[in-house]
Amino acid sequence: MTGDWDTFWKWELHRRRTDPIDFRQWKADSSRELRALFPGDGVRLLDASCGMGFHALIQHELGFEVEACDANPRVLAAATELFDGAVEAFPARWEELGQLRPDRYDLVFNDEVHQVRPASALLAVLSGFAGCLKPGGALVFFFADSAKPDDGVNQCLYEWEHMERSRHAWTAEGVRLDVEAELVGDDQILEYHRYTLPDGSTETATLSKSYCWDWDSILPVLRDAGFVRFESRRFMNIKGWEYALNLAFVPS
Repeated sequence: MTGDWDTFWKWELHRRRTDPIDFRQWKADSSRELRALFPGDGVRLLDASCGMGFHALIQHELGFEVEACDANPRVLAAATELFDGAVEAFPARWEELGQLRPDRYDLVFNDEVHQVRPASALLAVLSGFAGCLKPGGALVFFFADSAKPDDGVNQCLYEWEHMERSRHAWTAEGVRLDVEAELVGDDQILEYHRYTLPDGSTETATLSKSYCWDWDSILPVLRDAGFVRFESRRFMNIKGWEYALNLAFVPS
């Protein structure tokens, strides 16, 4: 998602303090699949879409040498607390990574790149990922599928057809979140978050969920950014849904 992350993370962290979740159960599927593809010691991975740090900590526990980054200081502080020294976390924007950490990682893990638009912004981001990879290293990304090369729009429409358009998401220590959803075009869902506080006041955030890059459309941008080889593998998550785990390699 993109949008008002500061407000979102403020209240999402409030919720998580009062409602702990078993992230090792529901966040581990893609990382286990990735570890099976890259076993052994010394595989250095950057979780470039760190958020609260769940994927990064799982990846560390699976045996990767993990670092993590996020652009939002609030959620990065929470991730750093979760890591408790096990994972190095640092602030960064994706397009800066080639300058900040050149030729450093075997793998860059990112499960949000499909939402970056326009193409010029995506190229800058992918170039940042390519620049921080070692020769022969790979970007790991999702929500594009070589078996369904041109269905990026349909992914958004599928989610829209199967989601609640209006819902009470949660209540935690007197704070209530209600969400209204709107389809914009055929490749973007807007979610309007309304947080009602115990004193009756409200805060709002608008978040955008997009699936604007399918396999056919993202490959030319990956090539322009310096990636030369591409793989798409399928795995099943804990809910029984099949996903594509994609790899884009820089030259060796």
